[in-house]
Amino acid sequence: MTRLHRLRNRIAHHEPLIHEDLTARLADLTGVLTAVDPVLHAWVQDGSRLQTVLAQRPRPHRCSTGTIVDTWSQARG
Repeated sequence: MTRLHRLRNRIAHHEPLIHEDLTARLADLTGVLTAVDPVLHAWVQDGSRLQTVLAQRPRPHRCSTGTIVDTWSQARG
């Protein structure tokens, strides 16, 4: 729950999420929803596009010097 609370705060404060492990946070959320109400989890999952969006998300990568390069920010100019 702590990780989800931190994510919620980052979203509420309009902080960038490019380096956040959203796949792991989705797994956290799935676990909480399943524990609270499996029917609710199924309903949320059926209406969610998050997995599709995450699959298309640009990812930072390390260049040959070991520096993390944020290709998303570079592409946006």
